Amino acid sequence: VELKQGILDFGRPSELLRGNKYLLEQDSMKSEEFQLHNIQVDRSKIINPVHIGKNTKIINSVIGPNVSIGRNSIIENSILENCVIERDVQFKNIITESSIIGSNVRIENITKENLIIGDKSVIFT
Repeated sequence: VELKQGILDFGRPSELLRGNKYLLEQDSMKSEEFQLHNIQVDRSKIINPVHIGKNTKIINSVIGPNVSIGRNSIIENSILENCVIERDVQFKNIITESSIIGSNVRIENITKENLIIGDKSVIFT
């Protein structure tokens, strides 16, 4: 990611992930912010830097480092590293890294790196 005149170039998935890492390193969430934003973390490990959106539940999971999760999401029994996850997602039994997931996505029972999944997708295995 090159910072050119104040602009990050996210034109390719690898650059989006690098840009996400760069931005998280500048302003990662602190655990005391979770309650303020109605973020529920139960039996989980959060490894900074991360950003977790409002009204999100993290259950029995490992999140981070370098993970952004959008609002109104549920992540359960999952391990996420170096990922950009949009809003309104539901993950159950997911292990992934270096992945980009769109909004309104539901995924269950997947172990795979470098996923790119568009909005409004449902994947079960």
